[in-house]
Amino acid sequence: MSERHKTVHDPWKWGWCYHNREDPRVWVPKKNPAAGFTLNFAHGQAYAILLLLLMAPIMIVLLIELLK
Repeated sequence: MSERHKTVHDPWKWGWCYHNREDPRVWVPKKNPAAGFTLNFAHGQAYAILLLLLMAPIMIVLLIELLK
């Protein structure tokens, strides 16, 4: 993480939820960068992305059920 994104407080809530209003990134590396990325829940865009990611499989299942 660059010096610009370091803050005094710990942006990790409950050890897994990243919340940092000063960090402009919506996608941030996880604590273990090899594990991928997570959303910065301090930004409204993160909730929209989460909703889209959750709705996609639900919509696929509903479409398959409707087409039977």
